[in-house]
Amino acid sequence: MEPLSGLVTTLHRKTRFHRVAIVSHVTAIWAFIWAAIPSEQSREKPLWHR
Repeated sequence: MEPLSGLVTTLHRKTRFHRVAIVSHVTAIWAFIWAAIPSEQSREKPLWHR
């Protein structure tokens, strides 16, 4: 069995990795949303002006 300190460091390393993964996923999603929204607005605006 692993000592408690080793288990805690492993757990901490895993949570840190998961946090980084979650942050990167959220950033990618937000980047996709922010890329999609202006393009839709730019597509719709000329139609409304015409």
